[in-house]
Amino acid sequence: MPVLFESKYIRSRELFKEIFFYYNFRRFPRIVLLVIMGVLLAVNLFFAFILPSQDNDLNIAGCIVAVIFFLAYFVNYQLLIRLCLKREKEISSQSSVTYTSCVTEKSLIHSSSSGSRIEIDLSKIRKAFQTENYILLMSEARLMYSFNKNDFTVGNVEDFLQFLRSKGYKI
Repeated sequence: MPVLFESKYIRSRELFKEIFFYYNFRRFPRIVLLVIMGVLLAVNLFFAFILPSQDNDLNIAGCIVAVIFFLAYFVNYQLLIRLCLKREKEISSQSSVTYTSCVTEKSLIHSSSSGSRIEIDLSKIRKAFQTENYILLMSEARLMYSFNKNDFTVGNVEDFLQFLRSKGYKI
């Protein structure tokens, strides 16, 4: 089958930052969690410093817990990026590996300049989403296939998004 869309990319810090930013700060369950912790922090700050009472220790403890949560959340985000970069460096036999993601009418083909090649049926793709610079497809096995919006060699971003929508993916 002819290739309808093709994009090349390198697994870089920018790619991993966009993926983990999406997962940590743009998904609804995570947004709800962050809002709840933000409200907890604001309420405890208000009662600890604006309307202090004799039982202020609990409000200060609530502030400390919320601040620790936000610090741990941000540190985890940074550690995930570093971990992925470290993994990529370890598995790459070359200094940088170029990945190519292609889509035909019925399948997704993912290959690398190091020689690996994977072909999966589009029905195995469970989710599609986009970040600022990438369109990402997630398989049933939770593998991520990336399409650099700025580096389509076959097709273009707008047509690819329309193609995905026509296949039933919400982007």
